Amino acid sequence: MKRPLGNDALFAPLFAAVVLVALSLAGCKDGNAVPAPAGPTVRGQSVVFPPAGDAAQRFAVEKVLPSSGRELELPGRLVWNEDRTVRVFPPFAGRV
Repeated sequence: MKRPLGNDALFAPLFAAVVLVALSLAGCKDGNAVPAPAGPTVRGQSVVFPPAGDAAQRFAVEKVLPSSGRELELPGRLVWNEDRTVRVFPPFAGRV
């Protein structure tokens, strides 16, 4: 017995076409995209940064001040987190 063409017969090709269009659009690249700035390079034992611009504003130089000489002592103890601790044992006892 033949079934008349209905929504089921059109659904599969239409779904495949929508998926194909979505995948093809996802692969498109923007032609006006700005390239990523060049990162620092290593030459011998030196690190060379790209010319000034935004990169020069990322670093700041500050003078190091001597410590005040005070030490802060606080009582405390180290404990294992037993919920995240896994004990590892060798499968055999003895010396290797």
